[in-house]
Amino acid sequence: MVNKRDYYKRQIVLGEVGEAGQEKLNNSKVIVIGAGGLGSPLLNYLVSAGVGHIGIYDFDTVEETNLHRQTLFSPLDIGKNKATVAKNILSTKNPLIKITAYPQRFDHDIKLKDVDIIIDCTDNFKTKFLVHDICFEKKISFCIASIHKFEGQVQFFNFKDQTGCMRCLWEESPSKDSVQTCGEAGVLGATAGIIGSIQAMETIKHILNLQHLRNNENLIINLLDFQTFKLKIPKNNNCPLCGNVKKELLSPDRDFEISIKDAKKNNFFIINLTDLSKLDFTKMNTSFANIEKDILILKKEEKIAILCNQGVTSLKAVKKLRDLGYKNTFSIEDGLRGITS
Repeated sequence: MVNKRDYYKRQIVLGEVGEAGQEKLNNSKVIVIGAGGLGSPLLNYLVSAGVGHIGIYDFDTVEETNLHRQTLFSPLDIGKNKATVAKNILSTKNPLIKITAYPQRFDHDIKLKDVDIIIDCTDNFKTKFLVHDICFEKKISFCIASIHKFEGQVQFFNFKDQTGCMRCLWEESPSKDSVQTCGEAGVLGATAGIIGSIQAMETIKHILNLQHLRNNENLIINLLDFQTFKLKIPKNNNCPLCGNVKKELLSPDRDFEISIKDAKKNNFFIINLTDLSKLDFTKMNTSFANIEKDILILKKEEKIAILCNQGVTSLKAVKKLRDLGYKNTFSIEDGLRGITS
């Protein structure tokens, strides 16, 4: 049986923590979205610090290419759901807390009761902006981070403090293809480890009422030369979320995407850009390089949906085909990754 006092002894002796601070940690409820490169170190440290209830949302499964940076997992976990595996591993590290796995997407319909902080560890803009807006609406604190090659960024928003939000800087979510993915640009596992650990530190400091990043600060770290600076984000009175005049918040990809369910229901001609040749719901197999040539067999008014692995290449293909006059062309949301989750 684990002795609670001994387990947390080395942090309780810190004047900034103490018995009262440890109790705050034990009574807190945190949701982590994404158990991958950022989520692995973050979750390890939140669990070890004694955050009392941690919910983990991740619909994805472990792949071999994840293992160099997603340190919660091993080759034995390939093909398994990340949230479920993370819960099973982390529960053995600290049996004094409650961990709940949610092997599903995080969306508007999820009920959030007594949640103190939501932490975004995902790798796509759509989810980041969705979670940010939900936290703003429900006045839940929000921590977000992202990594690119050797660089990382971290922001923390306490939405009870009306000093601005993420949309003060970026009014709309960027398109999926505006930044290279880790698969395209590459990333060192240690980069994810450092930035995820900073997220853990900011979360713990917030729970303990210690000074942490303010709403108008974006911490940027270049790990090649260790240049670190804070980008100040002034409150924008024209912000579509927290400004004087609210606007309808639209995803820039909304008019270019369709769900697989709607594509099938409305008899779209589905084109497959993945490496999988045997998909019974697709009608054409081609590549991004050849799609302009292969599409010529279809009429310009045809309803077309394009499938790729993650919904990025298909968006590029949609824009290419629309320029050719195929105006009823759409990308299947999140690609094969979303269909198989």
